[in-house]
Amino acid sequence: MTDKAPADVLPAIRMAADFMDGNGLRLAVRGGRPVTSAWEVADSAVRANAQWHVTLLEALLAIQRHTYQRVTIPDVEAIPASDLENILRTGRLLRGERIEAPWTEVTLTVVTPENLPSVDAEFSLISEWPIAVQLGDREITITAKRRVLYQAVRVVDPTMVDCAGPGDTIRLLPGSTDQAVIVAVPVEPG
Repeated sequence: MTDKAPADVLPAIRMAADFMDGNGLRLAVRGGRPVTSAWEVADSAVRANAQWHVTLLEALLAIQRHTYQRVTIPDVEAIPASDLENILRTGRLLRGERIEAPWTEVTLTVVTPENLPSVDAEFSLISEWPIAVQLGDREITITAKRRVLYQAVRVVDPTMVDCAGPGDTIRLLPGSTDQAVIVAVPVEPG
């Protein structure tokens, strides 16, 4: 499947993923007689492998709908696990899924010190980042951003806020909850 378009491969992989014990395949000429005897499908490992590949191919198709670059199937044996996880997560986000995940720390770079939140209470923080995935040796840029809502944030060192200037960084930790909500949002034109 490596280097093929996901849309070209997905129907065959879906068929293999949907097989149930007792089903079989026969090779035949269209409208003619069978050329082979029935191949019984009873290998759950093949089915599980096909189901995983369906998930990957659907993620790649979602990515293709949000980029101008050509998306092809990477060599899953050679791609790092972190790149595969990013592809699957990005596919989920681009299909409209909200991902909730815990977080441990985030660094805020100060742009306008007068807009910094009060350190007396926890606050919410939204950050947006470009989305990209690595497909082998190619980086695919996505026409959407990853928006992360940190629901409850507190400043590690409140004295840093008082003297912070543009370009300084402030460490933030979870407040009453460590949950963040991650979504994909369209890139605003211009």
